[in-house]
Amino acid sequence: MKMNLLYLLLLLSGMLPAQTIDNPSFKARTGSRSNITRIERTSESTRLYIHAIFRPHWWIREDGDNYLEDAATGKKFFFKGAEGIELKKEVYMPASGEMDYVLIFDPLPKETQIIHYLDPSSSEGNTYDINLVPPKKKKTSPLESIKGNWYKTDSSNAWEYGIYDSLTIMNNRIYVNQSIRKKGKRIEMVVKDKKDGNTSTLLISPQKDGNCQIQVNGTGDGMYTRQLRPIRTIASDTGYSDFFHTDTAYLQGYINGYDSRLGFETGLIYFSNEINRKDYPTVVQIHPDGSFECKFIIYHPISQFITIGNNRLPFYIEPGQTLTMYIDWEDILARSRARDRNFPIKNTAYMGPSASLSYLVRDSESLISYNYEDMYKSQKELTPNQYKEHIQPFISQWKHIADSLIQIYQPSKKAVRQIENKVKLTTGTVLYEFLLNRNYYAKEDTTNEALKVQADNAYFSFLHEMPLNDITALIESSDCSIFINRFEYMDLSERYTVLQLPKGTI
Repeated sequence: MKMNLLYLLLLLSGMLPAQTIDNPSFKARTGSRSNITRIERTSESTRLYIHAIFRPHWWIREDGDNYLEDAATGKKFFFKGAEGIELKKEVYMPASGEMDYVLIFDPLPKETQIIHYLDPSSSEGNTYDINLVPPKKKKTSPLESIKGNWYKTDSSNAWEYGIYDSLTIMNNRIYVNQSIRKKGKRIEMVVKDKKDGNTSTLLISPQKDGNCQIQVNGTGDGMYTRQLRPIRTIASDTGYSDFFHTDTAYLQGYINGYDSRLGFETGLIYFSNEINRKDYPTVVQIHPDGSFECKFIIYHPISQFITIGNNRLPFYIEPGQTLTMYIDWEDILARSRARDRNFPIKNTAYMGPSASLSYLVRDSESLISYNYEDMYKSQKELTPNQYKEHIQPFISQWKHIADSLIQIYQPSKKAVRQIENKVKLTTGTVLYEFLLNRNYYAKEDTTNEALKVQADNAYFSFLHEMPLNDITALIESSDCSIFINRFEYMDLSERYTVLQLPKGTI
């Protein structure tokens, strides 16, 4: 009897007691559709509670190919079953765009502390370094209380400091954190410039309202907030006095949430010269700490995109300038999850002389945009002039948005010109794009009466509104490139006829 009891005790000592981890922390993930809200560990199984977020009425699928991996040993723990979702089937999301289910895996050894959740069948299904150890009640690092972006509390709301795990951004430069310590009620940080090696000392005073005061090398005592407001004041300017000039520009920044396991170590900027029609793709090197930088030669101010992990993020820069960007990886995942290229990226921040105009580009990209699904449907159902009438409410809305933006950015002549050109080029591009592929569709469907109708001169009356003689239209690199391409391949006689007619006669 004693031997049986001893054997039972020995057996039980090797079993994992039930353990629950709510909202486990992780280091990085490739997608945010499947969110792990709880992990239950027992001697029989490991249960992952999944809160799925996706577009309403779109489908998701679980095939059971996913598995857990011990981060320390590399040992895999395989899928056993699911609750709340049918496997190997397209399951459509409800109107809320949210649903919950449980995935069940082999039990984990009690010594396992960090795992990866991996799904080889999905590019958005990996979550790395999931912590299974409950947080202990201990003093947190001073860094935790001040980490994040800090914006001025005045009307400019300018981003002046970014404090992260290993880096700090300030003065439009990137620094490496050297040391951090409590100094009374303040926090003292010593940081080192990544380029010239100079060190600076920050003295940070957290406030009860969540704001903080920051001094650098004993000077300044500004108040800062974590809140990036949607509306900011902008410095005045008189427009472009020297539009064409050649110089090097520098783009640098930090991707919060970056990890090399996400599958990319570089970004890309597709530069193009609309005058000589040459493209200059430029690689942006991303370092393991999430910082990135590149330099390039430009010939005039540009509005461009940096592509990070197949996602485009806008910026504005002029020759000779340095621009610093803050990119939130979770922001990018939210856009990817929404399956909407115009989904707003709200947390992107800019620092440098062209920061205000970069915010304008960021906001106008989502505000003055068009749902191309509407166009694809209309191409087969409407004649050109019917489509032109159909799109008028969109154009009116863009103009209304532009008027509101101009009220905000009015002190800047550069900003006003960009807003006006954005609406014009978006309008022209959409109206040109509608005509693409109609001849191809007409050959496929010879009975479609709408596809038999060709665009007449009246359709192209929008050309009178285009900034054809405005060199600043070159700033809108992407929109301008598409418009020029469509205009260039328009029938020469039609182009001449339309532009020779007085405005308002067609």
